Parts: sequence; structure tokens; C-alpha cells
Amino acid sequence: MKLSRRETLLVTFMVIAIGVWAFDQFYYSPQKRKMVRLREEIQSADLKLQESLILTKGLETTEAEVSQLEKRLEAFVPKTVKGGEFEAFLNHLARESQRLHMKIVSIAPQKEAGISPKEHGENSLPPYEKVPVSLVLHSGFYSIGDYLKSIEELPLLLDITRVRIEKEEEIFPLLKATITLTLYVHSKQPANAL
Repeated sequence: MKLSRRETLLVTFMVIAIGVWAFDQFYYSPQKRKMVRLREEIQSADLKLQESLILTKGLETTEAEVSQLEKRLEAFVPKTVKGGEFEAFLNHLARESQRLHMKIVSIAPQKEAGISPKEHGENSLPPYEKVPVSLVLHSGFYSIGDYLKSIEELPLLLDITRVRIEKEEEIFPLLKATITLTLYVHSKQPANAL
């Protein structure tokens, strides 16, 4: 049986069509799906890389801030003897009151419970005692401001919790200032007693 030219051409086109279809089904389409999946994986990897770069920068800035704060703390620590914080505060108050012409009316320190490292499960932190102090001063307005600024420069751990300034007729032209602060003092307990 001999095929006519038209049938031969038709069979040839059919074989070519089946070859193209088979190539598409078994090679090209799977490779195309694989390429799409790989592109998606690359995009997700790029996003993770960008997130890690952002986190790394944040970590580096945080480490720099922590090291800067540690250096500032180290600068303060040698200036004050452990347990001598309250004496240093009183000496500073005496010096500044004389320099700024302030009259000290009263100083009322009180004892509070200490902050021990065992409460927090840590052994490296030194125990502190909180000493609330209430100062009553008679002074000019700008002298009070200068005194508050000078407290910031002290090598002590303290928090100013309240400042109250009043005008009283009996002491005019001076003002009555009530300053409430908390001074953190190293506990005088021996280290092995903890």
C-alpha cells in the first residue's frame, strides 16, 4: 500500500504535531512550572535576606547603644565608693546650696526595702536599697533650676520623682521648693550573706 503524497504530508504533520505536543507536555511545561517555583523561592529568599539585613542593622545599633550606656555607667562607678552614695549626695547638696545661695529647710531620708538580685534570679547585679529623700529649700527660681541640672551630673543612681515650687509671703522674694527623689544606695550586706 502506497501512500499518496497528500497522506504522506498529513502523516508527517501529524508526527511533527505529536512530537511538539509530547515535547510540550513532558519537557517544556514541567520545566516552566519548575522555573516559576524557583522564581518564587528566590523572591521569598530575597525578602528573608532583606529582613535579616534590617534586623542586623537594628542589632548593631542596639549593641552600640548598650556599649555607650555601659561606658557611661563605667564612668560613674569609679567616682563613688559603694555605700557612700548618700554621703556624696549630702556633700553635693552642701556645696551647691552654698554656691547657689539656697537655704536648706529640711532633709527627710527614709529607708525602703532593698532590691536584691536573688529576687530576680540573678547573681551578678549588686543589691541596692532605695532611699526616698524629701528636700525643702528656700531659693530663687533660677537657683532651683541650676541645682536640678547639677543633680544630673552626679555620679549617682537617682530618680527625681517630684518637684513642687511655691510662693510664700513669709520668705518673699525666695520660693519654697520641695524636691522628692529616690537615691539608690549599694547595700552594705557582705556578698557571701546573699
